[in-house]
Amino acid sequence: MSPLDHVVYWSILLVPFGIGILSGGQSIYGKMGNDFTGVLTNIWGWIYWLSRGIVPAGAYLFWYFKQAPPSHSWQAALVCGLGAETILRTKLYVTSKTEGGKSEDVFKGFFDLIEWWQSLCLRQAAISRAEGRQKYVKDQFGAATDFPALTVKLLTNATGFPPFVETEITDKIKALVTQFNAEPPRTAPEQQALLHRTYILRIGYAMLDTVGRSGLLTLNA
Repeated sequence: MSPLDHVVYWSILLVPFGIGILSGGQSIYGKMGNDFTGVLTNIWGWIYWLSRGIVPAGAYLFWYFKQAPPSHSWQAALVCGLGAETILRTKLYVTSKTEGGKSEDVFKGFFDLIEWWQSLCLRQAAISRAEGRQKYVKDQFGAATDFPALTVKLLTNATGFPPFVETEITDKIKALVTQFNAEPPRTAPEQQALLHRTYILRIGYAMLDTVGRSGLLTLNA
């Protein structure tokens, strides 16, 4: 069998691997929002994402070599891909516990391990990319000095986004405006400037997570 034939023969692994990758991508997006692509700028993000594809692909390889003789099956590839994700997400009843006078069932499963692995990798990825995020937000909002004026501009530009995105942007901006207005008065000019700067950066990070880097350029245009 030629090298090309080997590639074609084993291309079936893309089925379970792809299912795991899609599921892992969904998890990253759920944790990181629209800035989830930033996770893939460092090794920890790639380790987590690829590991989610390796598990179902490994399950298929195990099934393949258990046969005599080994034989590929697209149906088995789908079952291994979907089945591995189902097993990883399944929680089994363990016991009940009483807390505060209320009884609560306790469930455990492989998903707890996945959650731990995800938290570990994404935490390390977030730490690794913190410097880049900080520089990007400061580059975008470095000239801004008036927080209320900035929020007006962002709310105006948000109307150019799809309604469901506009709603998310608006909700986050209004929440920060409420916090800003609840701050105690700052009489000293330098204290007032620091307060504005703090909230300008906060809104920058919030919008980066909401619309991503390219969206932030549009929002802050």
